[in-house]
This record gives sequence, C-alpha cells and structure tokens, in this order.
Amino acid sequence: MKTRINVLRLPEGRAGAPPPERAGRVISRFTQAQAAALSGLDPTALRGLERATGTGPTARVGRRRFYCFADLVRLRALRAAAARAVSAEDKVLAQGFFESGCLIDDDPEKYAEAARSYEAAIAHDPGLSVAYTNLGSIRWKQGDGREAERLYLAALAINPRCSDTLFNMYYVAASSGRLAKAGTYLIRAVRADPGLAPTLLELAQTCDRVGKTWRAELYRRTFERLKK
Repeated sequence: MKTRINVLRLPEGRAGAPPPERAGRVISRFTQAQAAALSGLDPTALRGLERATGTGPTARVGRRRFYCFADLVRLRALRAAAARAVSAEDKVLAQGFFESGCLIDDDPEKYAEAARSYEAAIAHDPGLSVAYTNLGSIRWKQGDGREAERLYLAALAINPRCSDTLFNMYYVAASSGRLAKAGTYLIRAVRADPGLAPTLLELAQTCDRVGKTWRAELYRRTFERLKK
C-alpha cells in the first residue's frame, strides 16, 4: 500500500429520541447526533475521535447507550487537545520532519527512521493529519495492521474527508475481509476524489468471488452513478 501525499460517508444512523426522564430525577441523555452538535464536532469526526481514543458513550438504558454530561465534557476536552494552539515555530519543525519522512518512507531499510520523523512531526503539531496517515502506512508495511488502523482513524478524526486516508482504510478493511466496511470507506474516498471510482469495480469483483453478489451490484451501480 503506497503512502500518498507522501482510503460512502459513513451512513448516519437514525438515532431515536432519548428515553423520558424518571419523575423526581434529572438525568440528561443525548444521542450521538446531539452529542456531536453540542461538542462542536462533525458526526464523522466524533466517531473517528472515539475510535482513536478508545472511548464512547457511558450512559446505558437497557441495551441502548447514550451520552451524558460527563461524556460531553470529555469530548470537548479531546477536541480542544486536538486543536490546541501550535506555535509557528512548531508548525515549521513539524513540516520539516514530515517532509524528511516522505523522502525515505519507500525504503524498507529506512522505515524505522521515517517512522521517527513522522512521530516527531506529530509531537510538534498534533493536528498534522497527514503525518498520522503516513505513519500508519509505515506500520502497515511493517506488519502491524492494528496500529496502522488506529493511526488512520486518528487522522480521520482530524480530517474526515481526506481521500488518501479513507482509501487506506478501505485497503485495510478489504485486506481483513471486512468488505462492508471496506465499501463504506471506499465510497467516502471516491466522493472526495472521483479519480478513485474505478476501484469500486475491483471491490465489486471481490464481492462476486465470495458470493456477495448483491453487494457487488451495489458497488457497480454506485460507480455508474458517480461516473455521470
């Protein structure tokens, strides 16, 4: 998988209204859409941020989970940390480390050095999403798919519409047999970069080979629609 710069927007679930409050008690619960709006996050960015940090809603009613005030405070803190002020000097240093990594990350003998460059870039500018993407690609080439996916999700938490990162997430999901998830990321990537549309036909062929003909037809129809 090539590091670029150098993968269907997630369907919005129909979040129902929170259950009524118990008489005599004030218990505020919020759906995912409400939590995203109240914390100033795009719903896609909220999901990516939670996957990257291993967090989620903590209130539960039966089998349903909701966000409480503590969760909103946590989300605001995470958002503030991700968007914290970075000095002009740090931005220059981060870009320098990032570019140094790009120069050598195709050489297997220099993967470790390139990874250190991307890590240094992130340390100086935690909002540099492309550094997470390229570091994720290094981890993938080193055989650590789980860490690669975590880094891609961290990049998407910062920039949920980056076609490069979305395409890489498609590749990771498809490689592990998660074809539905792969299709989700690929369609999002194609919407951001129509030049990736032919990959939908490749995914359709993969679905045909494993007997998922209805899904294959879905991707072919999506390709035809996007091509117009």
